[in-house]
Amino acid sequence: MILRNLRVEALRGYARLSVDVVHEKAAVPTIVPFYDLPLEHEDKLVPSYEPFLLAAFQSAQMHGEDRVLVDGPVCPILVKGLHHVLAWHKAWYGSRMRADRPLAIEGPTRIASAPTEGRASAIFLSGGVDSMYSLYANQMHVPASHPARIRYALFVEGFDLRNPESIVANRERVRALAEECGLEFIPVRSNLPALETDTPYWVERAGGAGFCSIAHLMRDSIARCYFASSMDLPNLIPWTLHPSTDQWYSSVDVEICHDALEITRVEKVARMARWNVAQRRLRVCFESSAAAANCCRCEKCIRTMLAFEAAGALADVPAFPHRELSVERIANLRFRMRPVVKYYREMVEPLRRAGRTDLADAILRAIAESEGYLAWREGRTFKGRIRRTIRRFGPKL
Repeated sequence: MILRNLRVEALRGYARLSVDVVHEKAAVPTIVPFYDLPLEHEDKLVPSYEPFLLAAFQSAQMHGEDRVLVDGPVCPILVKGLHHVLAWHKAWYGSRMRADRPLAIEGPTRIASAPTEGRASAIFLSGGVDSMYSLYANQMHVPASHPARIRYALFVEGFDLRNPESIVANRERVRALAEECGLEFIPVRSNLPALETDTPYWVERAGGAGFCSIAHLMRDSIARCYFASSMDLPNLIPWTLHPSTDQWYSSVDVEICHDALEITRVEKVARMARWNVAQRRLRVCFESSAAAANCCRCEKCIRTMLAFEAAGALADVPAFPHRELSVERIANLRFRMRPVVKYYREMVEPLRRAGRTDLADAILRAIAESEGYLAWREGRTFKGRIRRTIRRFGPKL
């Protein structure tokens, strides 16, 4: 794979940084990934190949390329870190790495420049529970004058493959949240998922590096960038963002911080349940229209409402305009991912302590009904083992 022809262009109110990505071995057409920053933030954009290297190296490995040749200087700390990430992936995924030799990363070495005065901390802010809690904890515990105090809120458009229109509609909500908390709001548009047509691969493995690459776009302004953990330490699984890999997406200029690993999601909600900003601005839903932040019907809304109910605060949260929690609806939920089961299981005891035994029992019924499917999908049943064998050696089901 070759990264070449780095360029900055003006494009309808945005400054666009792009390159050409050319595969040397795989039969893949030339791809032109890009990042767009609004012109009012153009001064923060640093023309560099490093964000594209970070975003593309896993795609090169996925397609069996021998190397990534970068037509411009790159930080040796970042290059070393990417090799660490590939080592972790080999340990996690083994033969699924689709490479029979280590991936070489070639290009001139960038000599670090002197620190730029005024660089500060940033956070990827979606308005959901995880990023909202990391912002809350930062504002509660880090003095305003401290360099670790978050100053920039990064909002990314173009990465979410579930409902892009809903993400775009959420931009102004996150802008209002950032401004209320005294942050500079920086929206970024990008087409990085185009680097990999295998959607599960992007979602489960490559997308985290794509997110982290955005901080490197603005290395003269951003010294560290927080990405809020979606899992707590005892429940970690190999995933696109993980504390074992995220730190290696750092360079000599930009530190990537995997944040709030020590706390469960239900504990995050409990700690910020009385924070007025969270009560009004929290947004977890990917089904809602532009008119409503949360639909109060989808699984993510129900999950978050249950956490507020366990904290005794749901009645005070206008972010969820319809707060009725139906036992029947909860008992009929079906979980298709193991981490989601974990999120619900950890709410059982807090709900019992809050006097909502009916909801706790409904969650346990939903988990029990979902276990059969999960056991089948994970190959822990006879039919599941047959399915896995066919998927491995024959056409997919």
